Amino acid sequence: RQEQAALAGVVPLLQDLVEKRHNLRVYAFVMLCDMTSASLATRRILWSQGGVAFLVQCLSAPELQTFALEALVGWLGVREHRADWCERLQGVLLEEVDFLRNLLVLFQSERATVFLKILDPLLKLARVSKQINAALAGSDEFF
Repeated sequence: RQEQAALAGVVPLLQDLVEKRHNLRVYAFVMLCDMTSASLATRRILWSQGGVAFLVQCLSAPELQTFALEALVGWLGVREHRADWCERLQGVLLEEVDFLRNLLVLFQSERATVFLKILDPLLKLARVSKQINAALAGSDEFF
């Protein structure tokens, strides 16, 4: 179903709902996040529609940040064509200044609930991506 929806052009429509803060914003965003672990064709469409940058941008939105981080981690961990996707995603994420900065903000959050929600995805991120793990470890601000 996700592949059919993506092929029918739903990705930009869902992104628009999220950006315009529509009352269906969270539901639209969850649908986009689920597409990161769908078929290869679905991920390609998401990639071509700026899905990575969109997810990074959403890391700063309180109601979306956990979903966004989990979606990125899930996308990095896709076993099918893993080397290709993992390498491509790592490159884009490490070029995005906002990615590491948003992770840092999440990690340093004063709200315990935010901190607790991101710990598991952050651990998975460190396990899945050696390059992102090294970038986090090399950040003076992170520790």
